[in-house]
Amino acid sequence: MHQGSALDWSTDVGSLTDRAQFQRTQAHVDDAIARGASVLAGGAARSDLGPLFFAPTVLAGVTEEMLCAREETFGPLVASPSPTRWPSRSSRPTPGTTG
Repeated sequence: MHQGSALDWSTDVGSLTDRAQFQRTQAHVDDAIARGASVLAGGAARSDLGPLFFAPTVLAGVTEEMLCAREETFGPLVASPSPTRWPSRSSRPTPGTTG
């Protein structure tokens, strides 16, 4: 994936839209790491590209207690649980109001 600020088809991932979205993405990643998730890719700001760029991030070992499992991030974050940690999706209630 190519990340950048071009307004054409040369980039796959652009910047976040505002500071609040950036801070929310950073908070979700920081919370997951602090609670034991592993970063498989990304996980950090890309200040070399601009103030609102965040690297596309893949987290493994995400648990239900982590913010990224309970809230929408609206950033470039994929949160993957350990298969044995959560019950099947069909038997687990969706937390929160945004589903």
